[in-house]
Amino acid sequence: MDNEFYKPSYLYQYTTIGSLALILKTRSIKFNSLAYVDDLEEMKSGDIDEIGRYVFASCWTDKKEENIALWNMYAEKMRGIRIGLPVYSLEDSKDFVQRQVNKYKLNLIEYGSETVILPDNTYVWKDFKWANYYQLREIMYTDDDRKLFPNIIRTDDEGNIQLDSLQLGLCKRKCWEFQQEWRYLIYIGLNSNNKKDTLYRVYKKKKVPESLFARIDAKQFEKMTVLMGPGTNESDYVIVDALKEKFNPTMTIEKSYFSEKIFV
Repeated sequence: MDNEFYKPSYLYQYTTIGSLALILKTRSIKFNSLAYVDDLEEMKSGDIDEIGRYVFASCWTDKKEENIALWNMYAEKMRGIRIGLPVYSLEDSKDFVQRQVNKYKLNLIEYGSETVILPDNTYVWKDFKWANYYQLREIMYTDDDRKLFPNIIRTDDEGNIQLDSLQLGLCKRKCWEFQQEWRYLIYIGLNSNNKKDTLYRVYKKKKVPESLFARIDAKQFEKMTVLMGPGTNESDYVIVDALKEKFNPTMTIEKSYFSEKIFV
C-alpha cells in the first residue's frame, strides 16, 4: 500500500450461490487450512514443511471494482456472486471457534492487541481491531523465498521450542498479485516444549481440521451486499431474492457492471 495507514471499509469475496446460501443460513464465514487453499506453497515454512496446516484463512479483496479473473476462478465462471461485508465483521467469540478444534486436542493461539512488526517493516497498528482469535492482514506479494518460507522455530537457552506462527499466511508470489488479497487468519497449535526433532514429528502427524467457521456479527450481517455475477440469469436472481427474504432482508442485491457487456 502506498498509504501505510490505509484501512478498507468493506471487503469482498467472490463465491458461488450455493456458498452464499450456507453463509446466510449459518451466519458464518469459512476459514480453510492453508493445506487447502489454491497456492499449495503456503503450507510450508523454511523449517517445517506442513506447518501451514495449522493456519486458517478466509480470503477477500478490498477492491470494489470487479475483477474478471476472480469472477472466473471463484464464482463458477461468472455465474456466482460477490459478497461485500464491512471490515471486522466477525464476532469476537473465541469459544465458538475453540469448540471446533477441541476434538483435535489443539488450542487457539492468541497474540493480544499490541502492534506487531511484520516483514518489510509493514505494521498492524493498534487502532486496527483484533479479535481474540482472528487477525486481518493485507497479503504481501514477493518472490523472495525467505519471506515466502520463513523460519519459524525459535529455541531458548534451555533448548525448548517456540513457533513464531504469526509469520505464516502473509506472503504470496507476485504471480498472485491480481488477487489484491486481504485475509482473516486464525492460528491454532499445540502446547509443546518439545525439542526440534520431536516437535517436527508431532506437527507432521497431528490431525487438524480442514476448515473452521467464525460467526458474522449480527449488525454487520445486515449490511451485507451481494453483487450478481456477469453470467447469472433470471433463475439465479430468483434464488438469491428468496435467500434474502428468508435469511437477511436488509441485504442489498446489485447487478454486475459487466452484465451483458462480455461473452460468458
